[in-house]
Amino acid sequence: MASIGSQFRGPLDLDPTAWTLNGTEWVKAPAAMTVPVVGFMTYDSGRNREVLVGRASQNCTASGCTPDKRYPRASALLISTWEWDGRAWRETKTAHSPGQWVDNRTGAYSPELAAMVMIVDGNPGRTWLFDGTDWRAVETAHQPPRLVKIEYDATRHSIVALSDYFAHYQTWQFDGHDWAPIATTGGATPGAWQSPVVALDQQLDLWVFFGGNNTTYDLAETWTSNGTTWTKQSPTTSPPARSQSFMGWDPSQRRLVMFGGETRNGSAGDTWAWGSGAWAHLAGPLPPPAAIPPRAIGYASPLDAGLAAIEDKTGLVYSADTCGPTGTCLGAPHVFGNPDAFTAGYVQLAYSGSGGTDCFAYFYPDSSGWHYSSPTVCPRQPGFNPVLGGQDHVSGSDTCANVRLAPSLSSRVMTCLKNGTVVSIDMDFPRYVDYHIWWSINGHQGWMAHDYLISPS
Repeated sequence: MASIGSQFRGPLDLDPTAWTLNGTEWVKAPAAMTVPVVGFMTYDSGRNREVLVGRASQNCTASGCTPDKRYPRASALLISTWEWDGRAWRETKTAHSPGQWVDNRTGAYSPELAAMVMIVDGNPGRTWLFDGTDWRAVETAHQPPRLVKIEYDATRHSIVALSDYFAHYQTWQFDGHDWAPIATTGGATPGAWQSPVVALDQQLDLWVFFGGNNTTYDLAETWTSNGTTWTKQSPTTSPPARSQSFMGWDPSQRRLVMFGGETRNGSAGDTWAWGSGAWAHLAGPLPPPAAIPPRAIGYASPLDAGLAAIEDKTGLVYSADTCGPTGTCLGAPHVFGNPDAFTAGYVQLAYSGSGGTDCFAYFYPDSSGWHYSSPTVCPRQPGFNPVLGGQDHVSGSDTCANVRLAPSLSSRVMTCLKNGTVVSIDMDFPRYVDYHIWWSINGHQGWMAHDYLISPS
């Protein structure tokens, strides 16, 4: 499976990089695969070619692509047709053209028609077929309104199209001459969401619909449709909310693969698979955990912050004297952190009056002083709160938690560990970076955010 980079920074400044997915990891493709235009790509099974349709705004050679200054700004938007035969890209010069490019175009190849089918928006719209040599317009009596997606349906042996919410998410079927709506049975449908990702599950013959934006926030709902009814799914694992993703069918693994999109935290770089009614995380970073909420009080020292946390937790008062076995107080404090340059750590206090145990409070600094981080743990929960040299369980992520090369949200993701995975906490003192406490794990395998190594209960 391949993805075409399409980060827009100006009308002619496009990122034409091609990447390939080997099943679990994205790999940058050789320079020869650098795409000449940015648009959509579909596979022509009749001629064993990838057909790329997009904006003619790049001047590409074997060493890369640059904006082509020969194109005036308007003509740079004209549709250009290219093919990849496994060795090189070749532009197909056609006698006819569907016109100018718009960002929401989609298309699919039909073995029965021996052509790729695309709808050009307009009033009226028009259906175009590309047979490998030229584009041909088909004057249809009917046409899907407000198109979302075109796919090839191997069960119906025809091209199908899905309209958007304002056209009731209607499925249409194309016979080579005209479009006809498929009868629906009513019921609930996805909402009026902008920029969802939609593709056809070729194994189950179902539309799969995910995410979108309702103008206020992104969504993370999954819906499926057989063309007549819609069903809201409740998978145990789900990608984070997003819009403007890319999804396509992976015939080798018999699954849909979704990549990227826009989230409230910026662009997503993760990859997910949908198959057998479930989502699975394949590759790439997951969104970072929420930042530690700011505390109103900044304490003068790590010990002061830890004492305040444990006093708040237990309702007891710290005593500088050692607490006796029957006393009700806090005593015998120990501070764990870097003694030369504290960046984060924890305070351990003896907690007497309930059989004798320990409490743990985690601290971090900012410009106003030292703060403690929730939750404070009394007593220690084996496997659910990190201490130097101990073991812990990954906890609190929806799917898996990132392990990064360095203690920073911008550092490279080394791996992603599922909930319940046992990790060893290294003897490296924790760090506070990017509003998170970080722990070194598994003999310096990487760093994990504190949020995923402590139980919220």
